[in-house]
Amino acid sequence: MGDLIDASPENERLPAGFSLEGDQPNWTWADTVKGAALTLVPWLGLAALSILSSSTQQQPSQHLSRSADLVSAVLTFLLQGLLEGVFLIAPLWFAVIEPRRRAALAGLPPPTLRDGFRALGFRAVRFWVVAGAAVGGLAVIYLAGILYSVVADLLHFPVQTNIDIVLKGAEAAPYTAVAILLSAVIIAPFCEETFFRSFLFQGMRLRINVWLAVVLSAILFGIGHGDPGSLALLIVIGLVLAMLRWRTRSIWPGIALHMLNNAVSALVVIQAIHF
Repeated sequence: MGDLIDASPENERLPAGFSLEGDQPNWTWADTVKGAALTLVPWLGLAALSILSSSTQQQPSQHLSRSADLVSAVLTFLLQGLLEGVFLIAPLWFAVIEPRRRAALAGLPPPTLRDGFRALGFRAVRFWVVAGAAVGGLAVIYLAGILYSVVADLLHFPVQTNIDIVLKGAEAAPYTAVAILLSAVIIAPFCEETFFRSFLFQGMRLRINVWLAVVLSAILFGIGHGDPGSLALLIVIGLVLAMLRWRTRSIWPGIALHMLNNAVSALVVIQAIHF
């Protein structure tokens, strides 16, 4: 695989003194910048419009009938899946498809699809590593959440969070709100971990120190959620997830933690919804 990468004239070598410790991406720094820009710029624009729309909405939505709410829930879940799927485009293109094209142009045997997915971190890891990472990471995030709540109360931080928006929408369409929460538990962890921790974080490590890559990828992860009220906590979550990706060399512990964290939050929210 290394020969295939070096054969590409577009590849930039890893700077002296930097190491990916056997977890080498098969895409370049230029690919990372291009994929991040094409993904995050429109996504952040959409997030900004969503924040503006929610802040200017004055009247509560009309309460939907159960049948209308169920239809809305299905459509919302599908739409959320499509939106989250945007995060898969750059990783799949630059890690799975583009290396095969470059190898063909160089007259070399193309890497397998399995090689591409392994470069993104889809590699086996022991169950106890996944379970321990999920439980330990959740404990860190929980403590960070308590600290964040205390500081927010002391500073009288007034900005609403995405959870507040979901709860507000649940007054008119409870099943649609549940669909949003299910998407956050089932779809978002897989798509976001593939982009932020495997493609973006790993690509950053081709040019910058791992600790700076951890911080920058976490900040972009936080901003990408379009949730100013939870930005600091989201950055902390991004830091924990990036550390897991780095230390385990696998995407699965991060996906497990991401799903567990979102599931706990979803259960808390569902308890407050009146059906």
